[in-house]
Amino acid sequence: MTDLLEAAGTPLACGGVFPLPTGEDHDLWKRLGRAGFRRCYDENARVLTSSRLAGRAPHGLAALLRRLSPS
Repeated sequence: MTDLLEAAGTPLACGGVFPLPTGEDHDLWKRLGRAGFRRCYDENARVLTSSRLAGRAPHGLAALLRRLSPS
């Protein structure tokens, strides 16, 4: 799971955010690195997110939460 914060215009320098069915954030992260942008990752960072079980991306956060949710 990835949360991105980037300077305005940065995604355009890598071709923009592609309309992928899922994983567009991971794709952009990889392309930013290949383009030489400095990236920072902190595995201890905490984020607050929605707990919705119906989502847009077929393999996104909602799908993960459905798999983790007790039936």
